[in-house]
Amino acid sequence: MSKGRSSKVESKAKSIYRATESEEFSWEKTMNSLYKYNSQIIEQSEGEILIPVDLSSLEKKEANRMEALDRVGKEVKKGYWIIGAMGIIGDKRLLLECSLYSTKEEDFLSQNTEIEKALQRIKEQTKQKEVIFLMDMGFDNIKVMRQIEEQKNKYIIRAYHDRKVEIRGKERKLKSYLQTKKTDTYIELWVKIEDKKKKVRFTLRYIPEAYIKTQDNTYKIAAVHLQSTEKKLKEMLLITNLRINNEIEAAEVVKRYLKRWTIEDFFKFIKESLGMEAIRVLKLKRIRAVLSWTVVAAAYIYEVHAHINGDKEIIRVLATLGGWIGRGKIGKKVLKRGLEKFLTVITTLAILKDMGADIEEMKKKILHRSR
Repeated sequence: MSKGRSSKVESKAKSIYRATESEEFSWEKTMNSLYKYNSQIIEQSEGEILIPVDLSSLEKKEANRMEALDRVGKEVKKGYWIIGAMGIIGDKRLLLECSLYSTKEEDFLSQNTEIEKALQRIKEQTKQKEVIFLMDMGFDNIKVMRQIEEQKNKYIIRAYHDRKVEIRGKERKLKSYLQTKKTDTYIELWVKIEDKKKKVRFTLRYIPEAYIKTQDNTYKIAAVHLQSTEKKLKEMLLITNLRINNEIEAAEVVKRYLKRWTIEDFFKFIKESLGMEAIRVLKLKRIRAVLSWTVVAAAYIYEVHAHINGDKEIIRVLATLGGWIGRGKIGKKVLKRGLEKFLTVITTLAILKDMGADIEEMKKKILHRSR
């Protein structure tokens, strides 16, 4: 890369760094632009809308000075929480939600509140369309079920609890009940085992009707239980407010749920990019802004339908940092490499600024010594 071109790229990278403090390029502004675009696409769409939702941790193992660092993950490490959701409409993929929060923020109320806000943002995009949420164990929560039902939507949730339910007038533990139920029904599914797809045979058990009772309401659910002889696969219990009358409908519930795995690479890319050890953006406002830039890159790389304010300019800058010469198609590897360099640049600038360093003066001294 020529000296003039390098200087131009550096200038662009710095301008994007400064933009992370600007309201014009804030997480809210960027995502609102995306939400508006999604609403238009969804309004014009027909057919079933599936929404896989992901609740996971963004670990920052070595970070100490980043704002509102939380304790996250199964191993309880430093970091933040991320809620992500994608709409699947036929062959279209829409990024409906990608938000970051910390229980250490001053205005934090509860994880349920953060999930409630995320579901509300999704509802504002889908409006009157009925959708089916596909959710992992982190959403096995009666408050989540209640909100989805109040929105007139459906859910398939992988159960975390062996919760008590009422079956035919008797109180039973749902998973224990299904485990002992006799079945001669089997289903073969392609599943991921250690990042490789493999066809596996499962026993399938289901119950068409059970009731979860709370102090103020009763929720009617159906449930499907899957179990395999494959040692690396855990048994799976799915609860849903979809109707299940037979084995075919039970199998369809399972197949729908497994579609949440088709978008895991997208969210994995976002978390790995933001979770890089080099990233030390200190303020939450900047962290969220960087999240929105990463969403732009991820949407481009994984060919997700997205329209974000200024996204073409962001893509060009990231591609140039990754070695793109300004001609031809921008490849995924180039864009990913550019994103990594960009994140390193803004981290360096953030740390130096936090230390009170005069960046321009440092640059002059370095250039003087190199002569």
